[in-house]
Amino acid sequence: MKVSLETGMSIKIEGELGKYNTLPIEALIKISQNLQQLIQSIAKLEIQTDGGIDLENFRVEISNFKPGSAIPQFVLTPRVKFTTGDDVFQQRDFVSERINKLLSIANDGNYLELKKEYPEAYKRNKIVEDFFNFTSSFGNAPVMFGSFDKKNHFKSAYKLNKFKEPIKKALITEIKEAKKEEPVLVTKAVGNIEVKRKEGKVFTKVINFSEDKHADLSYTTDTIVYENTIYELISPLRCKFSKEDDYFLIESELLDIVGTGMTEDEAEKNFAEEFNYIFKRYNELEEKKLSDKIRRIKAILNSIILKITK
Repeated sequence: MKVSLETGMSIKIEGELGKYNTLPIEALIKISQNLQQLIQSIAKLEIQTDGGIDLENFRVEISNFKPGSAIPQFVLTPRVKFTTGDDVFQQRDFVSERINKLLSIANDGNYLELKKEYPEAYKRNKIVEDFFNFTSSFGNAPVMFGSFDKKNHFKSAYKLNKFKEPIKKALITEIKEAKKEEPVLVTKAVGNIEVKRKEGKVFTKVINFSEDKHADLSYTTDTIVYENTIYELISPLRCKFSKEDDYFLIESELLDIVGTGMTEDEAEKNFAEEFNYIFKRYNELEEKKLSDKIRRIKAILNSIILKITK
């Protein structure tokens, strides 16, 4: 069972906070504001769109308040403002799915899963902070998330396990700006050295060399290898290469692909796997089912591949 932000997500608050079938106004405001902040952060950081995102479409409103402890119900605002590009309701459905994912993590109580769910530090920091604030809105009260059936019975989908402060701190990555003074660039190179020996002396000469592909914080390749499939490209594909915490990342903004791994080789393999998947998947789907963005990526993929060998 899942909750829906379109039809209504009910929150059953028990314990001291909700024992009178009421909520103190300051508690209701805090819960509402923190839920809205979390939803809008998900929309801003996770929705990928060619058009615009109007965060006003991701405001929440209280649609009901049921008896039985304290059970307020929240929905996304019905006052929808349409934007160019992607379907607004598809965007709202996506955010609703992400809320379900976060609530399933809260249900299991394994908040460290957020690090796998959000490997990019800039996304994780914001989502973790907002999610922690929302879950902390209830204090120590027992909380369940769910909805009401046709007989007006509350059906629980998720329960809330405590999100502890030390776990939150372990998930947050401090992002520091690099010092501008005295910049240091370290590069690696491979090449051939000619060695001559004459009269007991050694003479060396560099014949040629090339910098390591990761030396300039980029990843460049003209061949993608996934298992037994080799994609030969018309020209080298240049990607961003970076390291965050214990993860290495290879990202192609052109193809909207990110490969991650605990080592550089793992990130490269994961990137190749993602490349292989989207090439096959986008070419399997009917053209009319593709968004403008996916159609564009599909066209780029098919244009840069010179030959496929299996």
